[in-house]
Amino acid sequence: MKLGKLLLLMNCLFVGAGVNAQVKPVRDTAYLKNNVVLYGKIILQDEKEITFLTEQGNMYVLSRAEVSKLIGEVYVPPVRGFGHYTEIGALAATKNRPDNVTTAAFSFQTVNGYSFNAHLFTGVGVAADLYATQTTIPVFASIRGNLAKSGRFIPFYFVDGGYGIDITSSTTSISYEGGIMGAAGLGFKIPLSNGAGFLVSFGYRMQKGATTESGVKNNYTNNRIALRAGFYL
Repeated sequence: MKLGKLLLLMNCLFVGAGVNAQVKPVRDTAYLKNNVVLYGKIILQDEKEITFLTEQGNMYVLSRAEVSKLIGEVYVPPVRGFGHYTEIGALAATKNRPDNVTTAAFSFQTVNGYSFNAHLFTGVGVAADLYATQTTIPVFASIRGNLAKSGRFIPFYFVDGGYGIDITSSTTSISYEGGIMGAAGLGFKIPLSNGAGFLVSFGYRMQKGATTESGVKNNYTNNRIALRAGFYL
């Protein structure tokens, strides 16, 4: 897939996430005198009535006389269950390759898995790393977790490990092989509604591989600094 198509795909994903994730810092709770508790959002209110929209989409018009208490509280959605990460960014280089290639690589990756709690997520990911002269498709396992339970900015960690498949087209004189891939780093999340939000991360990414030219095999290691931005669900 060409770089232009990848950028177009990421643009669509970010637009979709922005449309579906509205900022919701608080949840309203209405305690009724008949012991019923409603969770949702106050739409309208005056001295006599309160129009209340529940999280299930039901609309109630409540009289002040039947409401014992109204509370606006910070709401942290449950974190147990399916989780998803989509990230895009750059892999900055140093002179660590035999051919001294130092051009920053474009990188896109997506991870799907399960959150056991706020501090432990496990999943499987696939990426596309576009280096200056090669393209690698890493397939990897990922362990992630939050370092805080809540906040406007929630720090998190990640550790990835797997194998990068080199899909660069070989020629009659040179062929390409993939190798072991590993990554680790830190980041922070910006929570939005329903457990979704945006994220920024910074870390280290290692990709091993080899080239064979005129019968001579040269092993190499791409040691890169990864800076990414994306969203999670």
